Amino acid sequence: MSNLSEEEIRINEKAFLDKNIFQGLNNLNNGFDSQLIKYFSELEFEIVLKRVEKLGLGIYGIEP
Repeated sequence: MSNLSEEEIRINEKAFLDKNIFQGLNNLNNGFDSQLIKYFSELEFEIVLKRVEKLGLGIYGIEP
């Protein structure tokens, strides 16, 4: 069992995603939605999908 709090786990997950999935991509969310939600162009979203697949991760929600 982990000694990390739920908040620490979320922070670690966000850091992992920022470093391994979203690095170098342009987040189009300029404040119109929660800063936790990232928006990408169609071309950059394809990069996200390829990175997720390469790491064997799952995506549990996508919004247009």
